Amino acid sequence: MVALPLVVALLALGAWWADSLGAAGGVVRNTEIDGVGVGGLGEADLRSAVEDLAVDLSVVTVRVDLGDDVLEASAEKLGITVDIESTLSAALAVGDDGPVVTRAIEWLKAFRTPHEVQARFSFDEAIARQTLEADPRMADRLPVEPAIEFDDGRLAVVAAVPGRTLDVDDIVARLGAAATSGLPAEISSQWVPVQ
Repeated sequence: MVALPLVVALLALGAWWADSLGAAGGVVRNTEIDGVGVGGLGEADLRSAVEDLAVDLSVVTVRVDLGDDVLEASAEKLGITVDIESTLSAALAVGDDGPVVTRAIEWLKAFRTPHEVQARFSFDEAIARQTLEADPRMADRLPVEPAIEFDDGRLAVVAAVPGRTLDVDDIVARLGAAATSGLPAEISSQWVPVQ
């Protein structure tokens, strides 16, 4: 009776070992990057798949809540792009760590649930800043002092209008943080009063 579980364990370990040898230098079976199946691919095919994914993700819409409006722009226009080398490394590292028994167990689990790898992103602050500053909705609204005007022959008080500006530095920092979390992203912003 004890021999049967041992035989099953040895068979599973042997199957894992044979499959691992077949995938040497490539991605382990049943691995996905952001839902794209890359399991079993060698480095060249993996690079091609990640480059295709990078193109797809570059046009994902990122929303920046401006309080009374929403700026929508592609990830690429806001400086968020797939870091191809880091994503390749992450996919190739799946199943390469831990004791042999743990790796074999993880291999068996992958037949039911894929290994999930998130694409890695880089962030170009200058591109984000350029896109934000070019958008007219980001422009400052200068404060307007109260005034007294004639309206239909009567004196009327015109209320003061407070000035405001969006904190571009804060939005850029939030975009940078979103780049580490993945896409799609929604960023909030706040108007800052101007006296």
